[in-house]
Amino acid sequence: MIALACALLLGSPCTDATVAATPVEYRVSALNAQAALREVNAYRRAHGLKPVVLDQRLIQAAGVSARYQASRGRIGHRGAGGSRPWDRARSAGYSPHLTAENVASGQKSFGEAMSGWERSPDHKRNLLLPAAEAAGVAVSYRNGRAYYTLVLGAE
Repeated sequence: MIALACALLLGSPCTDATVAATPVEYRVSALNAQAALREVNAYRRAHGLKPVVLDQRLIQAAGVSARYQASRGRIGHRGAGGSRPWDRARSAGYSPHLTAENVASGQKSFGEAMSGWERSPDHKRNLLLPAAEAAGVAVSYRNGRAYYTLVLGAE
């Protein structure tokens, strides 16, 4: 079954979803951020919302999250040192008044992760935040298992 973490919206509590631990063979792989953005924006447009733009700082924050999850072999919204999505966005130079993060693990593509998020009420709420202006996406791998992160924000 697809493991999806709960959504985080402005500091709401979240627990980690544990993925079976295996010997670490961890690597970061390229994600076509433009294609991922097209999927996010198509979903937002279908719901009458304005598109978001890619922001390199949010891509950086998403990458930190995806790499940390892969290094641990589980998904969640707490990062190194207990950081939250808001903290990671700020560390990347983004000054958010809104931050939301969706994470997923085990899907074979960003499209599969999006499909899962669209079916999850909390993840869907993040995707459809009217005030969202920008996004960052990243994926990291551990033993062939993908760890996806989407960060939405507004400054």
